[in-house]
Amino acid sequence: MSDPAAFVGGIRALLVQAAHPEVAAGVGDHSVYREDPLGRLSRTAAYVSATTYGSLPEVDRALTVVRNAHRPVSGTSHRGTAYDAGDP
Repeated sequence: MSDPAAFVGGIRALLVQAAHPEVAAGVGDHSVYREDPLGRLSRTAAYVSATTYGSLPEVDRALTVVRNAHRPVSGTSHRGTAYDAGDP
C-alpha cells in the first residue's frame, strides 16, 4: 500500500470493528495478535493485498483461508451475547 491514506483507513476500520463488544470478545478469545503481532499483521496485509490487487483465483484463495481461519471462532461476550465470526 503506497498510499498513506490506505494505511490510516485500515487502522480506522480495525479500531471501529474492535469497538464492537462481540468482535472484541472474539479477538480476545481467539486471536494470536498478542503472541505473534507481526505474523497477525502480515496475514492481514496479505489478505488485503490479495483481495485488492489479486486475480480472481487469488481472491478466492484468500477468502477461503480467512473463512477457514474464522470457522472455529464463536463464543459468548462479557455481555452474555453469543458471537460467531461467520455472522454478517
